[in-house]
Amino acid sequence: MAGGRRHGRRELLTQPLRAAWPTSASGAITSGVLFLIVSIFIGGLIVGALGRLVVPGRQPMGCLGTAVVGVAGAVIGGAIARGIYINPARHLLVTLILEVAVAAVIVALVSRR
Repeated sequence: MAGGRRHGRRELLTQPLRAAWPTSASGAITSGVLFLIVSIFIGGLIVGALGRLVVPGRQPMGCLGTAVVGVAGAVIGGAIARGIYINPARHLLVTLILEVAVAAVIVALVSRR
């Protein structure tokens, strides 16, 4: 590195992470918020679509309804998985099955109306 100071691994790990992230004028962290919203919506679409596939018959909901059902199913199913396992990230298949099952129950309740 010509002219620059070389940081050791320990120095980089002890520096505050907040300084590396873009902030707004108020100092709040703004990086990645849009990505988080888009990823939650896409994840909700996937879980909701899988939940709709499980329930037989026609469901009267569009893309936004599917995403809402999927996000609700993912949150509730994830909470159930968290209650069963200390670290549900180590049991991804079981967590996904719980999320889809909850989404399917919500789809069945919505489609009855």
